Amino acid sequence: MIKIVSFDLDDTLSDSNFDELIWRTEIPKLYAKDRNIPFKQAYEEVTKEYKNLSGKIAGDWRDAEFWLKHFNLKATWEDLLKLVKHEIKHFPETKRVLNYLKDKKTKL
Repeated sequence: MIKIVSFDLDDTLSDSNFDELIWRTEIPKLYAKDRNIPFKQAYEEVTKEYKNLSGKIAGDWRDAEFWLKHFNLKATWEDLLKLVKHEIKHFPETKRVLNYLKDKKTKL
């Protein structure tokens, strides 16, 4: 019997634009502000660190909370989400499919 169905938001239920904004814009902006450096420099340093740790950390790689702590930034995942939530664009069928599955949950 199926008890849980889990979906990835990025490129499954919605497009990846908001995700890219978090990694390539919002985290570097916070980093730049925290260190009082230009955005371009912050972007380069942050993306260099993403690449440096790629494949070296288990499970945390795509966890924004990990990176906020790693860079010692004073923000939460929820703070980042508030900044980009207007950019979350669900695929046209997302609501219909989720509602269908919700209605069928007792039959799975």
